[in-house]
Amino acid sequence: MRFAFIVLHFRDSAMSERCVASVTRCADPQDTVIVVDNSHDFSPVTVKPLVVRPPDFNPGFAAGMNAGAKEAQKRECDILVFVNNDTMLEENFRTEVASAFVDSGEGLAAVGPKVVFSGNPEIVQTAGGYISPRRMGCVHTGTMQPATSIRGRFETTFISGCVIAVRSSAFTHIGGWSEAYFFGGEDMELSLRLTRSGYRLAICADTTVFHDAKMEDGSGSSHSYHEPFFFANLWLNRILFASRNFTPFENFRFRVFLFMYFLVMLPVRLPQIGAESGYFKKLSACTRSATRLPFIRKIKSVDRELVERLAKEISR
Repeated sequence: MRFAFIVLHFRDSAMSERCVASVTRCADPQDTVIVVDNSHDFSPVTVKPLVVRPPDFNPGFAAGMNAGAKEAQKRECDILVFVNNDTMLEENFRTEVASAFVDSGEGLAAVGPKVVFSGNPEIVQTAGGYISPRRMGCVHTGTMQPATSIRGRFETTFISGCVIAVRSSAFTHIGGWSEAYFFGGEDMELSLRLTRSGYRLAICADTTVFHDAKMEDGSGSSHSYHEPFFFANLWLNRILFASRNFTPFENFRFRVFLFMYFLVMLPVRLPQIGAESGYFKKLSACTRSATRLPFIRKIKSVDRELVERLAKEISR
């Protein structure tokens, strides 16, 4: 069983190199380590992975990971491990994940680890979960619980995209990562496609991944409402996810939930974030850019040129 570890790089070469070093420590000699250089600036000093550079600058998470998967499949790798560059893998990661695939047979399509906060590794960020049709979001298992309380293997219906190992055959069967999403939501759709295709997902909590995620609001999210680009993408992608995967009634119910959520939560959150310099200016840029497209077009497709330009604006 050959593994391919596919690390998505964006801008921070030192962070990506740290991640690749942890991957290299757990990989077998026959495995392939690939770095997808989405920002065209990966410059490693101590590691020498295979570097894949998409032709477009920052085509998004899904497009970048698909480019890495294509390269891995050329090398006939059986398991594709998709890795965010802000994570570090334990040395037993490969051994535990390989055992899970072997023991469970072909019906098991994907395995995820127990993910903890790198700043506080005694606390769990995520250990699988499920997708809520009401919220059109994922509900994480184990979030903010002691890491020692979650052990062994167990089945799940959602695995976080920060680190996920997928059988190459199953990945091809469902069409890979959905490139309709630029940033966020693609792991929900990947998990949903796998389960709807009859595959099983599992968490192997006997191996741990350390993730540079935020703990500030107790949700276990990797991002924050203090980030305008995340705030805009979160809700647009949930609307997109709902329209692509659920019934008209479930879409209507979600829009009612969305209306009530903003009605109740925005008055609470806005005073917390409003004092930040430039926040509303950046959020306004997101809103203006998004409304340039007709609403139906936003739901059905993604204007990549617009999103890429917006990403560059927000990150400056």
